[in-house]
Parts: sequence; C-alpha cells; structure tokens
Amino acid sequence: MLIKQSKKYFSYLVGSWLLFSCAWLNAASLPHPQPSQAVGFSAGWISGSGITYRRYLGNNFIQGTFFGMFGDSGSNMYVNGALSAGRYLHRRKAWGLLPPHGIHVLLGADYAVQRENSQDPFASDYEKSFYGAGIGLDFGNPGEKGLNLWLSILYVASYEGIGSAAFESFGMRPASGIFYAW
Repeated sequence: MLIKQSKKYFSYLVGSWLLFSCAWLNAASLPHPQPSQAVGFSAGWISGSGITYRRYLGNNFIQGTFFGMFGDSGSNMYVNGALSAGRYLHRRKAWGLLPPHGIHVLLGADYAVQRENSQDPFASDYEKSFYGAGIGLDFGNPGEKGLNLWLSILYVASYEGIGSAAFESFGMRPASGIFYAW
C-alpha cells in the first residue's frame, strides 16, 4: 500500500514538474514588454554626472545627462552635460547564483565647465571635453521594466576646452549609473 502511494505521489511530482517546465519555457519564449525609457543618475566621464534620461531603441539606447550649479548671480557656476549611445551585446536572466545582467558597449562625449569669481588661490576655472568608448555590465533586468544598475570601464581622451582644444590625457576611466525603466 505504501509503495502504491509513493508511486502515485512520485508521478504527481514528475507531472507537476513537467507542466511547470513547459509553462516556463513557453513564458520565456513569449515577448516581454520592453521599456521605452528610463530616468536616473549617472556619474563618470563620457556618461556625464547628474540626472540622466535614457531612451531604448530595441538593443540600442541613447542617453543624455545634465547637471548645473549656479551661485552669486551666475558668476560662479559648474555645468556638466553628456550625450552617449550604447548597444546591448548580451542580456541574460537570473540563472543559479548569477544575477540577471547585460553586457553593453558605450560611446559618447562629455563637456564640463567651471567658472569661479573668487579671491581663493585654489579656485580654478576650467573647460574640458571628454570623448571615449568602452564596455560595461548592467545589473538588474536590463531590457525590462524596473531598477537597473550599470558599470562601465571606458577608454577616454580628455581635452582642455572644446573643438580644436589641446589634448590633455588618455586613459581608462569608470562610469556608472542607476536607472528606473518603464
């Protein structure tokens, strides 16, 4: 009697597992609603530092970042703006102990200007532009609605000024951000 009941429960268990597996495979193959935009904060070289808006276009995205501080009737200011474009090379759902993630490439330009009307000997005025490209990771569910964190390592060339400005440096720089996509 006990063996018959064990076989019965085992067959229920196997049947339930098969039904769950088929439903999961079917759900994975269905198109999920893709977010069309995201808003958040970024910090880094070609990504800019400040409030960021990201627009998704399939596997591609463009993002703009802006931050400004003004004081003393505009005589002291700091402004940072950036425009970047990226493409997802790979997106993956959570699997085992690995979190959901995506791999992307990013390229862009960043412009920063600071003006200080001060008697402080350490105060410095500058105008810099940064151009670069790199690769990075998204953590969260990239390409789906919700909260995402991204980190990139970029090769960045910086220039004093903009346009035909003097070359200043070239090197690897980090960039990161956090977004809420909808």
